Amino acid sequence: AFDDSTWKTGPGGFGTSGTPGAPGAVVGTTWDSSDIWIRRTFELNTVPTEGNPVLKIKLCESAPTQVHLNGNLVWEKMKRTYNYDYVPLSEDAVKMLKSGVNTIAIHCEQKKGAQYVDAGLVDLIERK
Repeated sequence: AFDDSTWKTGPGGFGTSGTPGAPGAVVGTTWDSSDIWIRRTFELNTVPTEGNPVLKIKLCESAPTQVHLNGNLVWEKMKRTYNYDYVPLSEDAVKMLKSGVNTIAIHCEQKKGAQYVDAGLVDLIERK
């Protein structure tokens, strides 16, 4: 129910160009402040009962980062990732998904140097 109507919009990833330590980082929207809040809504026709939903995330800052799903904290780390990490969602986090509109919100702080964050939810399919 949070009103984000006055927030700026832009494509991911969020950061500064030429961010060291983040090879292949594609900056879609410049983020050069001390922290950032990112929100995105997505719609599910039905809640998945199968599959392997994971958080796909790339961070170029070892500062506190929190990921919320439908208003609930599902991941919090102080970790730099040089490539995309695929973080399994807990059983409780998966239960937070609902039919209809869902919201993922990310808060990332910047402590020093260049910065980058990009994340989303994906269904991880293992190749056989």
